[in-house]
Amino acid sequence: MTDIREAMRSTAAAHEAVPFDVPEWGQKVYIRRMSVRDGMRDDNEKDPKKAGLKMLIRALVDENGEQLLSDSDFELLLDQPLAIITPILVEAAKHNGFSIEEVSEAMQAFVKAPSESNSSE
Repeated sequence: MTDIREAMRSTAAAHEAVPFDVPEWGQKVYIRRMSVRDGMRDDNEKDPKKAGLKMLIRALVDENGEQLLSDSDFELLLDQPLAIITPILVEAAKHNGFSIEEVSEAMQAFVKAPSESNSSE
């Protein structure tokens, strides 16, 4: 029988990334499988819209597995057209084990939620 710790170590090292073309950016990005540690970095984030973008920051890597964005790029992502970000978010969520139903629900909340700038109205 295989030692469970050795099996866990081998899966921890395998952060598979899938290519994803973003023609609007003129780039191919890679979406990596995130670890539990990555997911816990934003454990205090209660807003699902923000949590989704923060997940995207952690998931987007280059061909060498280096993270492309940092927390300081959050505002830059907020300014991106929804038509560009939505397919990337969906692919990142699917690649990280979320079901189609979970992805659909999250995207509906993301798209239908009022913007923060209109929340005082």
